[in-house]
This record gives sequence, structure tokens and C-alpha cells, in this order.
Amino acid sequence: MLKGFIERVFLPGFAFKYRKNSPIQEQLLKGKTARLLVTMDAPSWWNRWVYRNAVHNAMLYPTLNFCGVKPVRISEFCVVRKSTPIQRQRWLEQTHALGQREARQGSASSPSIGRTT
Repeated sequence: MLKGFIERVFLPGFAFKYRKNSPIQEQLLKGKTARLLVTMDAPSWWNRWVYRNAVHNAMLYPTLNFCGVKPVRISEFCVVRKSTPIQRQRWLEQTHALGQREARQGSASSPSIGRTT
């Protein structure tokens, strides 16, 4: 659902611009960074080996990188369904601290909570 929203917002003129007589777009979000916070019920290894990071790759390459957003860091929170309230609270605290740190630095360059891509 979020990917669909981003694709409606990252439109020509805002996120990229088509060039006349060129198949390569102008990336208008160059210099911008992102961090994806991904929750899932599957273990991280399952997502990586069975799904081959399909959700990560769907956001990373055809959407964010297409517009020039780099680097894109990914933090995973697994297995949500079996997590305890204490674990979920810890994840919230970690994401808050991560957001504060990256806001001060001006980029998504802080270490990841989970796996980084």
C-alpha cells in the first residue's frame, strides 16, 4: 500500500523528469537518502532466501533509485506476530532514536536496527 502511495507522489516533475530523445530519466531526488522500516511475520532469512527480498527490491530499484534516492538503508523487524509487547516497545524506541540521530546527521547513514541493504 505504501509503495502505491509513493508511486502516486513521486511523479514526473517532482521526483524525476523525462528527457527528450533519451531513455534515461533525470533524477530529481539525487542527494536524498531513505530508510525503509520493514515489518514482517516471516523470519529475515525466509524473506531473503525464499522471497529473495521482493518487497525490499520493489521499493529500492524501480521506485527510490529510479528517482535518485541513495543510499537506501533497510531495517527489518521480524517476527512481528510472535513478538512480545516488550520487544515491540523496544523496536519503537530504537526507531525513534534512529530517526533522531538521522535527523541530526541529515541522512539515513546511521547503523541499522536490523539487516541493512
